[in-house]
Amino acid sequence: MLRIWHILFILFIGISIITFLDVQAEDKCWQSFPEQASLIRQENFSEKEIQNKLQKLYDNYFQTCDPDSTDPTALNDQGVALGVLGKIEDAIRYYDKALLYFPEMNQALANKGTSLVELGKYKESIPYLEKALIYNPNEPIILTSLVDALFYTEKYEDALIYTDKILSVDRNNIEVLYRKAVILSSLDRFEESLTYFDKVMPFYQGDKNVQRGRDFVIQQIEENKNKDLQLIEKKDGIICGQGTILNDQGQCVPDPNYKKSSPVSGGCLIATATFGTEIAPQVQLLREIRDNTLLQTSSGISFMTSFNQFYYTFSPTIADWERQNPIFKETVKIGITPLLTSLSILKYVDIDSEAEVLGYGISLILLNIGMYFVAPTILVSKLKKRISISLHRE
Repeated sequence: MLRIWHILFILFIGISIITFLDVQAEDKCWQSFPEQASLIRQENFSEKEIQNKLQKLYDNYFQTCDPDSTDPTALNDQGVALGVLGKIEDAIRYYDKALLYFPEMNQALANKGTSLVELGKYKESIPYLEKALIYNPNEPIILTSLVDALFYTEKYEDALIYTDKILSVDRNNIEVLYRKAVILSSLDRFEESLTYFDKVMPFYQGDKNVQRGRDFVIQQIEENKNKDLQLIEKKDGIICGQGTILNDQGQCVPDPNYKKSSPVSGGCLIATATFGTEIAPQVQLLREIRDNTLLQTSSGISFMTSFNQFYYTFSPTIADWERQNPIFKETVKIGITPLLTSLSILKYVDIDSEAEVLGYGISLILLNIGMYFVAPTILVSKLKKRISISLHRE
């Protein structure tokens, strides 16, 4: 009887070891795929032949490995194999399966995050990449993907932090140096941006995108210098802005010799002075409506040309008064807020023809006449009637 138990115990141990080895083999079944795929890519084949060979390699692995595996490592590795084939969305489905069984799996988090970046789903990728960094804080691929995701979601300051983190470890990383140049340009830190563009230009000879980026930065630096020259500081600390000069009475008045670079694309002087910066959302709204809506049609261009001829006769003076008087600045802010609110409507409509520009334009003009003139007139009239009635009763 004792011998039978011994035999059964030995059989149990043997089966357990075999099962464990099978599971281990299953877990690692897909791990060699990237290496095999890399060997195929090194061969002198056309791109089509390489894709065919990679697909055959995947099919062989798929037949050998368990397709219904629930092991997170095997699922993640199969996702990597699909990523190598360029089937990013299919790869993400396997990363999701791996995370379903092991939510904190670092490799699956990182792989899903980087795959989402490849698909341009930047906002969606950020939580996965940030979580992956908790477990592997210095992984360059995760950091670089997070930089791209933050940049394309316009979180430039955060993107800059992670580029600096990469460069603290690898200060000669050319791709990251280029990313930093672009990010600094997006933050309007053009002098710093140019420094980094100059570092990477020798490695990007002939790359038109990099050259255009550097040219843009140089242009912005020159424009900023010209703006600085246009600020004339006089006695008593008075500074006159663009388009104005200081007269003998110490007041900023329109400069009769001032010429704008373009009749239709001048600056939003009053809005910039009101909200403090050219990158304020309200100023960006006005610029987007002008450039992306009005200037796309001939009637819009005609309107902007006529409007600017009138607008720049007084806007430089108003902007200077705002800079010199905070109370006046707040008054202007209150005054133009209804106008900005009404103009924001144009962001949510499609304007593809001259008739639509005229239609929406006339409607907005009538709306603003109603807000600024008709409604106050009616209100004042009613107040006068009530006052006169109350006085008559007395």
